Amino acid sequence: MRLIGQRLRIIRYSTDLSINEVAVKTEISEKTIKQIESGYIIPEFFTLNKFSQCYDIPLKYLIPENKIKSRIIWQNIGTVLFSILTLIIITFSSFDISNILFPLITFELIYEDYKLHQVLGNLKIVDPNICFFEKWMPTILMKILAYLFNTAFIILVVFNIIKYFINAPILTSICLVVYSILIYFLIKNKSQRYGINP
Repeated sequence: MRLIGQRLRIIRYSTDLSINEVAVKTEISEKTIKQIESGYIIPEFFTLNKFSQCYDIPLKYLIPENKIKSRIIWQNIGTVLFSILTLIIITFSSFDISNILFPLITFELIYEDYKLHQVLGNLKIVDPNICFFEKWMPTILMKILAYLFNTAFIILVVFNIIKYFINAPILTSICLVVYSILIYFLIKNKSQRYGINP
């Protein structure tokens, strides 16, 4: 992965772009670009997506497709496990800080999965998890299970909001306002970070 920095530097030289011009196009700081090119920082997937858009090269040129698929598999597994943990915690615990943080982190993970799949769609890479499940069950059943899981998650979150609103209306109202503000800024910042529109 450290060779990516050298490859990015070579591409930048070949396109006659300065670090400043790349920083403006990618919205990545000059310092970070220098650190990536010298191998001090290994860029994450979405940073590489910004570089590929800036240099007008396929992302597959920067990262092998098997590494992209590996990232997708682990990201999806982590998101599903964390979502289940969140449901268990907010359903069976009393109102505390974990009930505020866990759904927010889960939302961030789900949103990152959504953006990752948008990038994959642009690259015409099929999600390996979907390929695996398509071998074992029909596509319609897979979609039904996904909708059921998402619906159950939303229902449980709404049910718990109502439960907390009855027990502590002022605190719940404050939390909902803070949630709305945090989610707004999260989407805004993530969209800038990923280099794609929300």
